[in-house]
This record gives sequence, structure tokens and C-alpha cells, in this order.
Amino acid sequence: MGWFLGVAIGLAAIAVPSLIVGAGLGILGFGAAGIAKGTIAAGLHSAIGCASTPSIFATLQSAAMGGYGASIVSGVVQVVGGLVALVSAAFY
Repeated sequence: MGWFLGVAIGLAAIAVPSLIVGAGLGILGFGAAGIAKGTIAAGLHSAIGCASTPSIFATLQSAAMGGYGASIVSGVVQVVGGLVALVSAAFY
């Protein structure tokens, strides 16, 4: 039964990556209005200082704000989802 859950999650990530991206970025502290105070993202931002483009941090913030990073991060989620589905199905 565990393999079925892995396949389902992987396929969901491929079909609707925006749900995973939005929730994941929000949990980390990346938001549409900027970095949320007291979050992991705020701590990272404090540690790295000014985030230049194209850095992972800037891309994640761009994704949260609906910019160029949205398609990049969604694509990564879809690829990872495909791998999760594939590996789960392989261990059936």
C-alpha cells in the first residue's frame, strides 16, 4: 500500500505543482508580500545579506511572488514528483 501513496503523491506533484509550491514556500516564510518575520527564510536572508539574482534564495522569493521563479520551482517539483512516482512504482 505504501507504493500506492508514493505514486499518488508523485502524480499529484506533476499535475498540480502550485499547491505544493505555495504551501512549501509559505511554510519556509517566502510570501507574496516578501519574507515573513521570524521564519526560516528570514534567518537565511539575515545570514546571506543581499540576495542577488540568480540565486536559489532569490528564485524562491520570486516564485512566492509569482515572478520568474514560479515556473522554475514548479518544474523542479514536477521532476521530483515524477521521480517519486517512478521509484514508488518500481518497488511495488
